[in-house]
Amino acid sequence: MAVPARADSAPKQEYRVRFNRAGETLGASVHSNLGERLGIALRDDERIHIDVYLERLSLLDPALPDRLRGRVTRLLAEQKEFTYSGDFMVDDRNHHLHISGRILGAHSGDLVYSLLFLDDTEHTELRRLYEYMFRLANHELKGPLACVIGAVDFAEEHVAAGNLDGVRTCLDMIDRNASLLDEMITRYLNLSRIESGSITLTHDRLLFSEEVLNPVIADMQPSLRRKRMHVRFECLPDNEEAELWADSEKVEIVIRNLISNAIKYGDLDTEIMVSMTTDSDGARVTVTNQGPEIPKADQEKLFEKFVRLETGAGTKGAGLGLYNSRKIVAFWGGEMAVQSGQGETTFTFTVPTGPGP
Repeated sequence: MAVPARADSAPKQEYRVRFNRAGETLGASVHSNLGERLGIALRDDERIHIDVYLERLSLLDPALPDRLRGRVTRLLAEQKEFTYSGDFMVDDRNHHLHISGRILGAHSGDLVYSLLFLDDTEHTELRRLYEYMFRLANHELKGPLACVIGAVDFAEEHVAAGNLDGVRTCLDMIDRNASLLDEMITRYLNLSRIESGSITLTHDRLLFSEEVLNPVIADMQPSLRRKRMHVRFECLPDNEEAELWADSEKVEIVIRNLISNAIKYGDLDTEIMVSMTTDSDGARVTVTNQGPEIPKADQEKLFEKFVRLETGAGTKGAGLGLYNSRKIVAFWGGEMAVQSGQGETTFTFTVPTGPGP
């Protein structure tokens, strides 16, 4: 039904059909890309009655012609302008359209009317996304914040009673929940940058272990100690680490997310294995943890927005880390994948080792 927009120009988000008081169509807007995508565009030489055109709108929704016919009749007879909004499936994608009827003005002594279609899909989806994000963030952040506030109150009581063990327990609770808050806020900010298209990449020579991995491991030592886990790094082949050609900040976001997940979902007293393999195509970095397997049917779902699988581990999160990570890896033309089986889970992503062609 839809006709692809030209690749060399951004498709217009509006389409207008003009008609006179007798209901005869007088043509369409010169910006017909939207009409073509929706399958409702007029041909340049087409002259049909507005009722016939309305029937064409059944392509968007079988009930739409009837919904608009009365409004168009009042527009012609009583000059009462109107606006109609709705969601319509086009080529398996939901479009949010505003349809308005109005008077354009007089032409050759006769009034000219129009149906104007405005595609507000992107703005509507973005608004819905951020409304959902706000509700989710409000729910997610309240829990850790309440724990921090409660721990401070308990710590004051333990201090007054001279109970140092109780104070240490409260400080540990504050540390864990403050780290969780910091992680959540960072992931929401990263999502905002990704969804708005404001994320940018720089490309510099980068030594992965020294400039990315070791600082991340140092930051995560409290979490690693709580799970009695450690991280080991190896390079293949021959234990020689190649320099990457990448953005250190973005690579750090990815590796921090992967190691954070490995800690959350890995078993106690286990090793997190980080490896790098290089060849002529670039570097492949893997992060492997030992723990519950992820069913094959659920593995691809991990990279969807706001998805958190039931693991029984009692962990919390916004379901954004892997979504953000795969998007970031895609920005530099890399790929991210997951494999899980035989008591371990491995995430892999690719990074260039030199400038592209």
